Amino acid sequence: MSSRRSYRREAIEEAISTLLTWITFISAVIAVLAMLYLFYGILSGALTRPRPNTPEMMRVVAVTGKVSLIFLLSAGIGLSTALLRYWEIAQLGPCYLIGGVALYIGMPFFIQLLLGGAATNEATDTVVNSFNSVAIVLTGGGLLRSIVSLIQHLLYKPPVEVRKERGGKLVVKPREKIIRTRPWAFSPCWKLPFCSESMRRICPVFQKRRSCWKVKQGCQCDPMLIEALLGGLAIESADGAQRIVSLSELEEERREEFIKRRARRVKRAPCDRCTIFMYHQHLKHQFFSPLVMLAIPVAFYFLWKPYTSIYGAVVTYLGELWKQIAYDPTKIPFNPSDLMTPIPQVFVALIIGAYALLYATRFIEFCIFKLRL
Repeated sequence: MSSRRSYRREAIEEAISTLLTWITFISAVIAVLAMLYLFYGILSGALTRPRPNTPEMMRVVAVTGKVSLIFLLSAGIGLSTALLRYWEIAQLGPCYLIGGVALYIGMPFFIQLLLGGAATNEATDTVVNSFNSVAIVLTGGGLLRSIVSLIQHLLYKPPVEVRKERGGKLVVKPREKIIRTRPWAFSPCWKLPFCSESMRRICPVFQKRRSCWKVKQGCQCDPMLIEALLGGLAIESADGAQRIVSLSELEEERREEFIKRRARRVKRAPCDRCTIFMYHQHLKHQFFSPLVMLAIPVAFYFLWKPYTSIYGAVVTYLGELWKQIAYDPTKIPFNPSDLMTPIPQVFVALIIGAYALLYATRFIEFCIFKLRL
C-alpha cells in the first residue's frame, strides 16, 4: 500500500507540474501579445497623437490602462507559476533578480527611445508603470528564491546524487507449453500469455480466481512460487530445521496454507515493475483508446447546437472587446458576422476536436499507466 500511495503521489505531482507548465505558457502568450500591443500604440503614435485633456486622450488612457492591466496580471501569473514549476533550479533566483532590476532601470529609457523625442503623457506613463510593476514581481520572486537557496546552502550539505539500482528480476520460464489465449482488457492474469500448467497447480491466485494485481501476490513477485517452480519447497520442522520436499509430497489442503504463510514473510516488488501487470495495462490502453477516438466525433454530433451558440457568443464578445481596447474604434480588423458562417465554425470545431482528442488520449494514459486504474 505504501508503494501504491507513493506512486499515486508521484502521479499527482506530475499532473500539478503539467498544470503549472500550461498556466505559464498561456500567461506568457497573453503577456507577449499585450506587450506587443502597447509597443504598437507607441510606435504608431496612437498614444502620443491625441492632445492632453481631450475626450480622445481620455479614451486612449482608458484603453492603455486595460491593456496594461492584462499585461501585468498575465506576466505576474506566468512568472509566479514558472518559479513554482522550476523551483528546484537554484539559478532561477539570480536570473529573476537581475532581470527585474534591469527591467525596472532600463524600461523608461527604452520607452523614451521608442517615442523618438515625443513628449510623454499619461498613457505612456501607464505603460512604464505596468513594466515597473512586472519588474517588482520579478525582483521579489528572485529575492525569495535566492534567500531560500542561501538558507539551504548554510543549513544543509550539498546534495549528493544517489543512484538507485533496481535489482534484476527473476523471470520463471517453465518447460511446459504456455497456454495461448486471446486476452483482452479484462482478462485475469492466468489468461495472459505468461501462465503455464505447472504455475497454475500451485498458484494461490488461480485457486482464488482473482488476478494477482488485486491480491498483491503472483508469480513475478512471490519468491515462494519461484522456489516451487525451481524444484522444491523448504518446510520448517518441529525442531526448527528445514527440509526440502517436492510439490507432489505436499498435501492439497496444506499447499495453499503453506504458500500464504511463506508469502507473508517477503517484501514484494510493486506492480509497476511487473511485466504481467504492465501487459494487462497495455491491453486496457488498447481497448479504451479507440473508444476515445470515437467519443470525440459523437460528442460533437450531439453537442453541435450548443457549440454553435457558444461560438456565436464568443465571436460577438471578441468583437465588443476589440471595440473597447482599440486605439481607433473605427478601424476593426474583422467583422463578427463574417465569422458566423459554417466554414469558420467547422474549422474551429476541428481545432478544438484535435486538442480534445490529444488530451483525452493523454488522460487515458495518465489514468492507466500513472494512476494504475
